[in-house]
Amino acid sequence: MTLVLDVKGFGNLNHFCIALDKAAWDALVSRLEQSNVDIENGPVIIRPAGLAGRTIKVRW
Repeated sequence: MTLVLDVKGFGNLNHFCIALDKAAWDALVSRLEQSNVDIENGPVIIRPAGLAGRTIKVRW
């Protein structure tokens, strides 16, 4: 899996959503930690609008 997120030019971007299976989530969290990305919260399960989803909150 490769995810490239370039937020330049998105001054008011405060979140984005992606759908991943558990293995991909685990790989993403590992990669963020290895890259010293500050994970403020998560991954945790949330249930917006009756749906279950995993979320992480990072600061960049």
